[in-house]
Amino acid sequence: MQELDKYQFAVNTMYQNNYRIKRVLDKIHSGEEVNIVFLGGSCTYGAGATAVKNNFVSKTINQIKRLYPDANINYYNAGLGSTNHVITSYYGYDAVLNRNPDLVIIDLAVNGKTTGEEAESYEAIVNRIYNHRNKPAIALLTLVLASDYSDEAGPEPGYRHTDDFYFEIAEKYGLPILDMREYVWKNIEKQA
Repeated sequence: MQELDKYQFAVNTMYQNNYRIKRVLDKIHSGEEVNIVFLGGSCTYGAGATAVKNNFVSKTINQIKRLYPDANINYYNAGLGSTNHVITSYYGYDAVLNRNPDLVIIDLAVNGKTTGEEAESYEAIVNRIYNHRNKPAIALLTLVLASDYSDEAGPEPGYRHTDDFYFEIAEKYGLPILDMREYVWKNIEKQA
């Protein structure tokens, strides 16, 4: 459990409605079948991982299984490289909703823009999954790329990726958001 604690401050639960997450955890504890779908771009797909077992989807599922060895978990990686919010809004519904998810982890912050049609598409993705007939739990995830910043000094004081767009969506729908950008930069600052 100590391994998980080091990431705790990266999870923003300010907006979180715990009901759906609790329902998933109850199913895991009781040994019921749980369907988890990861929706995202190339990071979700596993680009850059040295092997499938080293991508974050596999590591997340392995950690859940380590913590809950009797869990009956099915998972599906709906990651597709080089996709933005608009493209994902076309393929993502079938990739996610046909799996009857109990939990959907959405990682679309790397390639997506937060203005215009892309912003509308991102919210449409969240909204449609949120309102699916089995009311899955949703967790939002923002990952980090070196290209997120224009200089090597990192973000300026008070920097928030994409004008708080993803946090606004998290607040609107009562969703937890794992903000790896903040986690990574805080750790870089500690080491500097």
